[in-house]
Amino acid sequence: MPAIAGDEILWHDPGQVEALDLWWGPGGRENAPAPPYTFAKEDLSGTTAKVNVVDRNGRNWNVKFGPEVPGECFGSRMMWAAGYFIEPTYFVPEGRIEALKHLSKRAREVIGKDGSFRSARFQLRTPAFKFVDGHNWAWTNNPFQGTHELAGLKILIMLVSNWDNKDARDVDVGINTAIFERQMEPRYVYTFTDWGESMGGWGYYTNRKPWSCELFTSETDDFVSVGDGDIRWGYVGRHASFKKGITPEDIRWILQYIGRITDKQLSDGLRASGATREQAECFTSALRRRFDMLKTVSASR
Repeated sequence: MPAIAGDEILWHDPGQVEALDLWWGPGGRENAPAPPYTFAKEDLSGTTAKVNVVDRNGRNWNVKFGPEVPGECFGSRMMWAAGYFIEPTYFVPEGRIEALKHLSKRAREVIGKDGSFRSARFQLRTPAFKFVDGHNWAWTNNPFQGTHELAGLKILIMLVSNWDNKDARDVDVGINTAIFERQMEPRYVYTFTDWGESMGGWGYYTNRKPWSCELFTSETDDFVSVGDGDIRWGYVGRHASFKKGITPEDIRWILQYIGRITDKQLSDGLRASGATREQAECFTSALRRRFDMLKTVSASR
């Protein structure tokens, strides 16, 4: 990981968590995408169809389509509520993109000839939060080793069953960790950027599917437990060592924040991410069970 001059941060105190608005998330209602949307260019990174657009208010958005959309919208809200840094993200159920130009085959499959689309993730792009190109970090190589903040981020990823925990070692398949420069102060923010594979089954390759409450619920009993003095996580991700070394103290630390999230907030965040009422009830019940399991394990020695 290349060295970066300046302060490096991973987390900040989210304040009164139980008062946060998980419907609108970190960007708030005032910064939500405002149609019409004008095409800027296609984003060919990754494996999912994405385009960049400009909205009525001149704001720049990266728009993502496909099955990862609801999980990414909800995961970003949980990350924000826990005190981690994330770009404002919104679920847009339908809309139209004007002034379309040449698109790849994968983009044409989800965007109509008239620019119409359904179920999209809009992520705000702003110069105040600028991606530092060429700099990255790994779970095993970063300035936060041994801290509650790093362990808390891992717990959050496992809580929402995001198996896609790629980092700087995964250049060949894409990197989900990043460093951003905050323009308002000389600080560099370390963050995890892709929550699309959340709220489904972590499983092994044949059982990995985002946004499935059936799978999410079926794996909840294996989420976390204590055996022979060790914490056991059922989670399976790309990096097997990811879940090692997390202590009851780490769990107690993160529960100071995520443990204060109410069922209404969970439901609001889920509904705002595209969940039906039935899905929101199902996911909220399973998440509450996982919170209770974390509290039980945190009391162990």
